[in-house]
Amino acid sequence: MGIYGILQPMADAVKSLTKEDIVPAAADRTVHFLAPLVLLAVAFVPYAVLPIGRNMIAANLDAGVLFFFAIGAISELSVFMAGWSSRNKYSLLGAMRAVAQMISYEVPLLLSSVAVIMAAGSLSTVEIVQKQAGFSGIFPPLVCAHAVGFRRIHPLHDCRHCRDQSLPF
Repeated sequence: MGIYGILQPMADAVKSLTKEDIVPAAADRTVHFLAPLVLLAVAFVPYAVLPIGRNMIAANLDAGVLFFFAIGAISELSVFMAGWSSRNKYSLLGAMRAVAQMISYEVPLLLSSVAVIMAAGSLSTVEIVQKQAGFSGIFPPLVCAHAVGFRRIHPLHDCRHCRDQSLPF
């Protein structure tokens, strides 16, 4: 829709907002309504600690990486809320299985970021970006600085795909 599909996200937003919300009779209406909102918040709140440019960050936290991963872990809560809200034991079991899968990929995801955190010597996203500023080469210095830093890129990528349950998993 539009030139090069520029208007497609807007059309999708209008379509999503105008769809009828069908809630099962026995469902918990409040939790059924809040589950997608929690997931939407989880998608946007972590951007607050990601520096966009020099002095362009919404929240410069000393433990920005910790905040980033903590907010990302709340996505498991929204999946569980969706399963719980239906008041159906099979939906709840499916949600519990999905949460267990998401948590099992969250641990290697966190461990794969430890090499960069140790090389930077800080949990602040601003300081990590400043440590990588001004490199000229193929890989950023923090990837090569740690003995296993280069090997950490691939597990991080795989864990992110597995946790989000996207292709190829």
